[in-house]
Amino acid sequence: MKKSVRKKKILIAGAGITGITLAYLLKKKFDVTVYEQMWEVGGLCVQDTYYGYDINRYGPHIFYTNKPEVMDIIRKWGGLRPYTHKVLSFVRGKLVPYPINTETLKHFKDDKEALKEMMKPYHEKRWGKFKDKAPLPHVHPIKHGCGSHIMPKDNFFEHRWQGMPAIGYREWFKKALQGVEVVTQRPFVYNDMERDIRSPMPEYNVFDLYIVTGYPDRFFNGEYGNLEAVGSSFHNIYIPNKRKYYPVAVVNFPEKEIPYLRVAEYKTLYNQRGNGTVLQFEYPDYQLRFYPLNDEANQKIYAKYMKKKTKKKIIFAGRQGKYKYMNMSEAMEDAIEIAKRLMK
Repeated sequence: MKKSVRKKKILIAGAGITGITLAYLLKKKFDVTVYEQMWEVGGLCVQDTYYGYDINRYGPHIFYTNKPEVMDIIRKWGGLRPYTHKVLSFVRGKLVPYPINTETLKHFKDDKEALKEMMKPYHEKRWGKFKDKAPLPHVHPIKHGCGSHIMPKDNFFEHRWQGMPAIGYREWFKKALQGVEVVTQRPFVYNDMERDIRSPMPEYNVFDLYIVTGYPDRFFNGEYGNLEAVGSSFHNIYIPNKRKYYPVAVVNFPEKEIPYLRVAEYKTLYNQRGNGTVLQFEYPDYQLRFYPLNDEANQKIYAKYMKKKTKKKIIFAGRQGKYKYMNMSEAMEDAIEIAKRLMK
């Protein structure tokens, strides 16, 4: 009788888009378990319903990619509803196109003035006390160039595929995680791993590999110092008897006198019908950690965490795990590369 081969067991800590993609790919060969500290999966892409309208709890998330490998996965999860993202910026009492393009410059003396009034104050508001250390590409960069390379288009992204999930993020992730054991409200840090390894009870020491999608400083209990990052908080309002409030789905508010960063209108984002509309106001929040600062000082701290010796192999993955900004496609690309290495 042929002896069955035990599948290697992998624990993935974190069920944002990186962890979900890893689980989806690795379940074909490994026994995969996912721990998520929140009560539901999705990370920053978590979807809610507000007054009957689909919204994202942590701000608008438009999916865009140039990578066929990523798009193949997205199709299997449910595909994209085509949507071309456009953004306006509220400056000088007017809504002007952003990123800077030929239409934008009709409202300014030149591109330098446009940069000064649209980009600089937004950047300062986004990063707060870290504004002098944070590189501009960490906030919405000027996708179409400036100076001698102003583009005529007002599309925010120029990627081959872009849109919103055809069946919503919630259903995307449900499909991706079919057949995977997911434990919610289960935080997991280094001390938990050490406890399991030391346990005399074999049912606790079961994982051969750990993949962590959270910040290394949190995982290692701040042993070498904290990694700096900033976040956002959100406030939703429902406006009855209003078909549409803004001409586009997202409006930036760079001026420092206005406390919020941007406003998203989900009726437009998700192409929803109804008599009212929902606006989501996004405020800078320097206690939360969505956007890694990733400057030289923080990179030195990060490097120390990466050199720490552990009893079992740990792979850090995704935006938080790698401590660098990644959009959703880039986070999935990171997961794909990790999965390829492990499945060789």
